[in-house]
Parts: sequence; structure tokens; C-alpha cells
Amino acid sequence: MKLNFIYLILIIIILNSEYTQGQKIEIYSDWSLKVSSSDILDAGMDYPTNYMSKTGKIKFDITHNKSKERNGYDWSISIQKSDLFWDNQLKIFARRTSDGFAYSNASYAHSVDGGEVFQEIEDFNQFFFSGLRGHTDMKIQYKLKGISVLIPAEKYETEIIYTISAP
Repeated sequence: MKLNFIYLILIIIILNSEYTQGQKIEIYSDWSLKVSSSDILDAGMDYPTNYMSKTGKIKFDITHNKSKERNGYDWSISIQKSDLFWDNQLKIFARRTSDGFAYSNASYAHSVDGGEVFQEIEDFNQFFFSGLRGHTDMKIQYKLKGISVLIPAEKYETEIIYTISAP
């Protein structure tokens, strides 16, 4: 019996800082997905409806220098994808699963807002979430829909691009 595999590789890109006065965004991820015919549980059935990354697999940090932490700064994150080799039936979604931790140890006000609900990542830049002052160890989760036996078994790749900017 021949097993067909579909490989999905997400390449995370940390680019496009419109707010370049020391503000830094870092993303840590090594998530990829390997789908095999053994994922189909019964003859005549299709693959599972959704595939999701673990909630802590993608980590996100936004930091600035200490004087900016003291004075405060707002930021917002936009998200988009850029397909390297992709099938239009595949849909990828992202959500933020944690606020992380305040970057500075001081008692300054910190906040992170939005991004808690899965949103489809499109081929154009769209708002994802925003915040006040630095945060580390925020977590992002991905969900993939549309994998089907009707899609050719190939290695599919897309880049997820995050853009940080001052509102």
C-alpha cells in the first residue's frame, strides 16, 4: 500500500518594522505539519477537519529599550501570508493564546488586546492584535483547514509575515 504525504511548512518571517527606534519583535517557532494517509481512520473518509499547532509552539516577544518602557509606547501587529507553493483550498488561521509577561519589572501599566479568536490569514496585511509596553512569551496558535484527499500530495509552503507598527 502506497502512503501519500502532504507536508506543510510555515516559515515565520519577522520583518517590516515601521517603528524602528529600538522596538524589537521576535518570534520563535518550528511548527510544521506532516499529514499521512494513516490520519484517515475509516475507508472512504477524508482527513480530519482541522489540524492545530500546540498552544505554546509559537512564542512572540515585543520589547523596547528601558527608557521607552518607562515612558510607555503603543504598538500593533498585523499578519499576512505569502505563498511559496500553496493550494487555494488550504486555509490557515492564527490566534493569540496568552498575554505573556510584562517586559519590565516595574509596575507600569501593560496591556495586550485582540487576537484571541482564530482569524484567517490572508494574502494581504490585516490587523492581528495590539498592546501597550513590552511583552515576552506571548503565545500564538495556528489552525489549518481544507486538507483533503482531493488535494494532490505535495509539499505546501507559506510564509507568515508579522508587521509591527505604532498606531
